[in-house]
Amino acid sequence: MDEQEHRRKVEAVFRKHDADNSGTIDGSELVTALRALNALPDGSPEAQRKFVDDLLARVEPDDDDASSLTLSEFQKLFDLGRVRAAFHAVDTDGSGNATAAEVAAMLRRLGVPGASLADAKKFIARVDTSGDGTIDLVEFERAFEFVPLASLQAVAARWAALGALPECGGGDLGSATVPVPGLRTWQTVMAGGIGGVASKSVVAPLERVRLAQQTGKAEGLGLFGLMRSIVAAEGWRGLWAGNGTACIRVFPTGAITCTSYVNLLQLTPADDEIDAMEPVYRGGAAAAAALIGQVSTYPIEVVRARVTVSGAPVMKVVREVAAEGGFKSFYGGLAPTLAAVVPFVAVQNASIDLGRHSTGHGAGGAPSYVHLWLVGAFAGCSAQTFTYPLDVLRRRLQVGALADEVARGGWVSAARGVVRREGFGSLFAGIGATYLKSVPSVATIATVCVSMNQYFAQKNKTEHEAKVMRGDHLNV
Repeated sequence: MDEQEHRRKVEAVFRKHDADNSGTIDGSELVTALRALNALPDGSPEAQRKFVDDLLARVEPDDDDASSLTLSEFQKLFDLGRVRAAFHAVDTDGSGNATAAEVAAMLRRLGVPGASLADAKKFIARVDTSGDGTIDLVEFERAFEFVPLASLQAVAARWAALGALPECGGGDLGSATVPVPGLRTWQTVMAGGIGGVASKSVVAPLERVRLAQQTGKAEGLGLFGLMRSIVAAEGWRGLWAGNGTACIRVFPTGAITCTSYVNLLQLTPADDEIDAMEPVYRGGAAAAAALIGQVSTYPIEVVRARVTVSGAPVMKVVREVAAEGGFKSFYGGLAPTLAAVVPFVAVQNASIDLGRHSTGHGAGGAPSYVHLWLVGAFAGCSAQTFTYPLDVLRRRLQVGALADEVARGGWVSAARGVVRREGFGSLFAGIGATYLKSVPSVATIATVCVSMNQYFAQKNKTEHEAKVMRGDHLNV
């Protein structure tokens, strides 16, 4: 659509509804104009007046008496650039045509639960004048050029008002969360990385004890006896031995996992409604994110484990590991690690998300940290019970204790050897410290990550709204 043509149409509407020829349109005249353009939402007269007052305030944010609009301000209200930004937000592949799949994804982002391709096709049919089953920019502009202060949310609300989505499962596009703020990559990197480091530092003493028990260096001492032994020999700092190296690995792992989870979850039909498939979507995205994070940073974990046990300098350990078998040595024990870590992270992340949503604390709400502690404790302890034997095995593989058995028959054979020699209970060595560690560990991750992500999301939203009021045209 030609920009000048659109401006002439807007001016014609302005002249028609400037009933007193004052050169401005006041609130009551704007109500009449919006009603004629079918741009006034349904509701009581009070609600409609509040809608109009909000538009006036947003167009004139610095005016203490924002009760009327000049022609230029009225044209700003229907700026075509906003409509184009909304179209580009739907047309995610930049092809110039919004498809049913892209429209369905847009509906899900706006909080319409279970939006299907059939629903999207109904949406498209209302504005697809060419009949090709897609929407191009011209069709989109003609349909929504008179949506005031057009955002993706406002356009979708108008779209829904056309009657295209009568049975969509109860999604309220009028109150849906606009996906504008989102989370930028650097923000999820910081949230995941800092959350991981905080969690690891809080439970480092228990991790030191657990590692000693898993690798057979506990000398028959119990949990507290081993802690007293470490303090006596190395001082209180000894309980945090190796934590610096651990954090070097945890930060990128947490950053990659958090960022991957946020982005992968957007590719699923997951929403804020709790149903039978929601744990599958969230658990699957978390599992894939954990896989990516672990594979990306596993060599650091191998080095970290040996440094913690031997106390040797990092570079010396790196050379030793490389001398054992080259690059492959840095991935010793990866298979049991993935088998242990991936399901644990899947249960952990899905439980935190579902726990928040189940109590009404969605992405924009303030979660109960008491509830997060309870959910995290249950999820962490349950996952640890099922995956702990593999965790014990991977620790022994990392420090080279089972190198010969792994070389002969693989890690499954090595596990059988451990059980045969030391009994089945050896696969749960140190699980007491692990249970004690799970509660503060998961609670810390949940508290830090959730708080930072919510802070960033709110900050992005506030910045976006400020830009909208200034008239900047961002892809929403």
